[in-house]
Parts: sequence; C-alpha cells; structure tokens
Amino acid sequence: LQNGCACCSKSEELLASVAELVTLSDMRGDESCQHIVVEMSGVGDPKSVRAKFQEGVFYNMPLLERVQLDTMLTVVDCSTFLEHLQSSRSANPAESPELFYRHGDAPPGDEVDSAIPAALLDAMGMEMRTESGVAELIVSQTETADIVLLNKADLVDEEIGEIEEVVRALNPKARVIRTKYG
Repeated sequence: LQNGCACCSKSEELLASVAELVTLSDMRGDESCQHIVVEMSGVGDPKSVRAKFQEGVFYNMPLLERVQLDTMLTVVDCSTFLEHLQSSRSANPAESPELFYRHGDAPPGDEVDSAIPAALLDAMGMEMRTESGVAELIVSQTETADIVLLNKADLVDEEIGEIEEVVRALNPKARVIRTKYG
C-alpha cells in the first residue's frame, strides 16, 4: 500500500491493492495464489479492515465475488497484555513508545531503531486518533479476531489463566492458541 496503512482513513486502496494482486495472480495461470495475507502493525485497528470488506460486500463489488476476508488473527503479547489493558496512556509514539519502537525509547535524531518503518510511523501518526488509548486498541484487536494467538505464554506462568479468561470474555467465539517465547 502506498500510504503504508490498511486500517486508517486512507485505507481506500486496500481493496484496490487486493484487486491488483488478484489480477496478477490470474496472469500466472497455474501458479495463481490462493491466499493473501494482510499484516498490520501492532497499533493497527483491524475493525476498519473488516469494515472495508463488509462495505465491499454491501455495495456488491465484483472483487468480493472472488475474494473474501477469511480469518483475522491477533497476536497478544502475554508479557505486557494485562499491563496494557489497564493503561490510561494514548496509543501514540510519545506516550507509548514500546508499541512503536523495538527498545521502547524513541531514537535520538535521525537514528532509526523502530520496529515499524519510519514512513509507516509518519502515515500512522497523521491518521492515529489521539483519543485512542492503549487499552482501547488492545480490546478492539482482541474483540475483532477470529484467532487470538497468546504469544510468550511461557513467560507469564502465573498470569496465563487470567489472560486467557480476559481474552475469552472479550471474544468468546475466537479460537485461542498459546505459544512460547522464542
């Protein structure tokens, strides 16, 4: 995607990009692709991606006769989930740098140590709702998922039951899978 974001208000090009991928796949003939994976950053809101596909179905877009949104997966970092769920901070680089940068601190000057490319951070920064909190974002990501992957479950032996209970309360229909760190 040119603007680097599938979930913000500039996401009109998501379905256009999917249509382009379908066309390229058709040109390959026998080697056509069967699945397309849309990976969003950790601060992306998947509700808007689901809404784009629902909107396409509502308006009878021909593309949606060929593709469908099959599964949304959310990865929960068990080592920070309960802390973030209780956070009153906003989901922006200034208040929550650990969501945007690998080591939790914004790099000085032009130095880039971001887990997310600088261009994507810029695009997200322009589109990010300032009223969106970390807890609100995590709840939205958990509620929207078809599958919730509990990552780093082995790092929170005592809390894993509580984390799984919260996830199941937020999204009782989701398939919940535990994974280990590393």
